[in-house]
Amino acid sequence: MNILYICADPGIPIRGAKGASIHVRAMIDAFAALGHRVTLITPRAGDGIAPNAQVVEVASRLFDTKNLSADTREFLAMQIADASVRAGLALIAREQVTLIYERYSLWSDAGARLAAVTGLPFVLEVNAPLRVEAARYRTLSRDRDAAEIEMRMLTQADAISVVSAPLRDYVIQRGASPEHVHVLPNAVDEQYFHPAVSGDAVRAQLGLADKFVVGFVGTVKPWHDLDILIEAVAQTAARDPFAARGSAPHLLLVGDIPDAVRARIAERGIAATMVPPIPNHDVPAYIAAMDIAVSPHPALADFYFSPLKLVEYLACGVATIAANLPPIAEFVTDGVNARLYPPGDAAALAAQIAELAAHDAARTQLGWQGARYVLQNHTWRRNAHQVLGWLFPHTSARDPLGTPLFDDKLRRRLFRATRADLAGHWLAAQVDERFPAVTRLEILKYKPRRRCVIAYELTRSSAAPGENATRHIIGKVFKDGRGAEHLDFHRALWANGFGATAGDGITIAQPLAYIPAMQMFVQERAPGATLDDSLNTPDFSARVRASAVAIAKLHKTRVQPPKTYALADELAHLAEWAADLATHKPDYAYAIERQLAALNAWANILPPVELAPAHRDFYYSQLLFADWRITLIDLDLFARADPAIDVANFAAHLRFLALTHFANAHALDQEVAAFVDEYARRQSVTPEFFARLAFYETATYFRLMHVVVQRPQFADLFLPLFELTSEHILGQASPRAVPVPHHA
Repeated sequence: MNILYICADPGIPIRGAKGASIHVRAMIDAFAALGHRVTLITPRAGDGIAPNAQVVEVASRLFDTKNLSADTREFLAMQIADASVRAGLALIAREQVTLIYERYSLWSDAGARLAAVTGLPFVLEVNAPLRVEAARYRTLSRDRDAAEIEMRMLTQADAISVVSAPLRDYVIQRGASPEHVHVLPNAVDEQYFHPAVSGDAVRAQLGLADKFVVGFVGTVKPWHDLDILIEAVAQTAARDPFAARGSAPHLLLVGDIPDAVRARIAERGIAATMVPPIPNHDVPAYIAAMDIAVSPHPALADFYFSPLKLVEYLACGVATIAANLPPIAEFVTDGVNARLYPPGDAAALAAQIAELAAHDAARTQLGWQGARYVLQNHTWRRNAHQVLGWLFPHTSARDPLGTPLFDDKLRRRLFRATRADLAGHWLAAQVDERFPAVTRLEILKYKPRRRCVIAYELTRSSAAPGENATRHIIGKVFKDGRGAEHLDFHRALWANGFGATAGDGITIAQPLAYIPAMQMFVQERAPGATLDDSLNTPDFSARVRASAVAIAKLHKTRVQPPKTYALADELAHLAEWAADLATHKPDYAYAIERQLAALNAWANILPPVELAPAHRDFYYSQLLFADWRITLIDLDLFARADPAIDVANFAAHLRFLALTHFANAHALDQEVAAFVDEYARRQSVTPEFFARLAFYETATYFRLMHVVVQRPQFADLFLPLFELTSEHILGQASPRAVPVPHHA
């Protein structure tokens, strides 16, 4: 799609640092990120950061109007609109333009005129009632001309984007068709504003490391209320937890701060740090340096703004308090992703600050929920996608690297790991700096609040002939620091018989690193196909026997696992599964209770066991076969345990595989027998082992019942698994329940 973007306002330097400049660049860059080409027509390209667009500068000599009368300035601004129309027509004549998009400015009707002449669809972006603002805060000489221009724009547009509901009412009252008007609040550039940004360096630089910081970012305007913020901060000195410290929070103000505000701070005697305006891409670190960010506004009757800094505060994961005004109250949910205070009420704002300061967990949760809400709903890319969807419903967003995951337990570590640019930085730094870019990211397994397994494709910035241009690795993010344990025991296994030089070809994936910032264990992605991939091939039976050899080798290793898993742990899990099963299958609740009782009674007569290193989740998907090499994977539960657990789990899962593929639990009985026989031959097991094997196999069927009731695609397998569990419980006293190895 080829988009013609018009910004005819001479007061907006496109490459500048003003909020409007940032907004224009953000929307252009978002369109470009979705795969579209943008040409921008503007009277003032400015200096600084360039947008991702072809820039056509028109009538640039006209924008410097400081010494001219208001009437002359307004006339020249309309000349800029004429020049924009001429430039637009020239572009449309030589290129196939798909859409005209204009940011509303007081004296331009360029988009409406171009749409009328060419018949192209036209979107108008309205960020403020500029005619009202000009009359209220500046001088408006040509009010009738301004009204006519506004009317043409509002009535000609096929779609109108406004940042708030009050602004929607405004444009409808002035002629816009209600069905054409869409509320689309301001957004953020997720490349810079996100909860993984650190404020530690800023805190250290400004001497705030041990301070509780309350902050504000922005150029102070009439619709800001810093007096109330200053008064609220002063009042917190008398409230816990600050009363106990004997001081109020430290105030951090970033932006162009007027002398009157500085005088007010001195008058109230509060500690403050003031930072002059900074580039927008540096702002996130200053926001992240705050414990609480405040968006203060007076009780204006016609407050129509969508405060950009409010959205940026939230995106950075900082607990945010804002004035309870309609556009803000419609944007956030009080107490969920932000806190709201009555505008003008310093005592109420002070109480909110003190309460959040006293409850670290609540403050952290509020900040995280704010980031989650904004980054899932209010990014510039999402805004651009929505705009195009109004007129082109089948437009799809291009997002080859997926969307970051937000998890209330894993939080920033998982966000970093699933954001390709952030993950790439850490992986290059700690795994291989020759591969700095993540070009593909795939979530292989995700258990909310617990762990996530991610596959990455890393790409070289340049590669010599014969060198690999890509590298494939696996990252595992955990809820705690167990990834460091994983690195330790994986390295030990790699060095003790399971490395690349293993003579028997039985290996593990090469361990690479542990990255604390993501609580991620990283290993090479091993090649090969899982056992079930060869189910209908001549190799299947041989690979089943090879699987027994592989697990027998693991059971013999001298590497000691970090944890122990005993029979009591298994019984505790059985009780948890039973309770959940009864909830999902109330008609079977009594039968499940009887099965659980039988399993507990069975456990009481099991022979003792000498624990050994065990996989604890060993089944057909936990081995990769590549030529002569077998790789054991997913050693997440590696522990000292009864080796019979692994053999039983594998055997039970073969029957589960038979159910899913052949609708017959006994279709692979021959392979089950071959697996057990091969293992028994390798380990010289005793009859006591087979007694424990029978118990754990039955317990696995019981667990699989719990698995299938949570997955609709396996719902029809519950009854066969229930029957298998009952069959094995009933047969446990029979001699047939203890198989005899073929070699005996």
